[in-house]
Amino acid sequence: MDAVGKPSSEFAIPVARAMRNWTTADTKVFAVPDLKSVIYTNGGQAFAFNVTNLKWSSPCSVVTFAPGEIISGVIQNRRLKITILANGVFKLYEFDEPPTGSSTTYIAKTPDIELNPAGRANILGIKAKFHTSEAGATGISVFTDYSQTADKTISHAATGSGMQTSGKSRWYLPRREALAVSFVGIQSDFTKDCYPSRVAVFGTAEESNNFAALTVVVPPAPNLNIYLLDDDGAYLLDDDGAYLLDESLIFLLDDDGAFLLDDDGAYLGEI
Repeated sequence: MDAVGKPSSEFAIPVARAMRNWTTADTKVFAVPDLKSVIYTNGGQAFAFNVTNLKWSSPCSVVTFAPGEIISGVIQNRRLKITILANGVFKLYEFDEPPTGSSTTYIAKTPDIELNPAGRANILGIKAKFHTSEAGATGISVFTDYSQTADKTISHAATGSGMQTSGKSRWYLPRREALAVSFVGIQSDFTKDCYPSRVAVFGTAEESNNFAALTVVVPPAPNLNIYLLDDDGAYLLDDDGAYLLDESLIFLLDDDGAFLLDDDGAYLGEI
């Protein structure tokens, strides 16, 4: 609702591009009291809109943990349970909780960010600093132009717990409008933390082509001269190319210089 209590879609502007291909038939909406959020799902992807701070979450790739398509859901004890259909089999999962026997993969993904609103950007590479809880493979991926498929991934094998720094990748992803970054790690020991600290993106800005200056022709204010036309309706010109005027009509003005009108609103004049 807007400030005057009318329906408004302004709240959806931050995710409009990411949801632009969502269809009504495949989109599900759930109000989840436990998370104080309204959750929008489509296929295996979800976004949560927090009704307390009026902010959108990063995109949640549910299909990464439970392959399939979200087809329905129900609220039980203030929590959301979703039904996922995969290969003809329906399974029920509790949203925001890992399924039993699932991996201990930790995934964090940023929202899509417009890098250069005035144009586009050429992405040349990334370098990341992050904390791991144990030895194992980690990966930092780049998603561009609102795609759900990673364009590039840089892998780093952590030899133990603690802060880690990846190598600097050397890529070339030209003329991209938006970028999102995901971090994938392992966290089986939940007494320690696995989290990204900083991801630096390297690239160059590519401005849009300058638009040619537009010349706006403002027509002159209409005057009250009577132009002379020929039989075809074209203006008659004198030898100097000026319009020929009918000077037989002189308009009458009052003392303030305003035009005098008759009862029908037509200008009064004398012949």
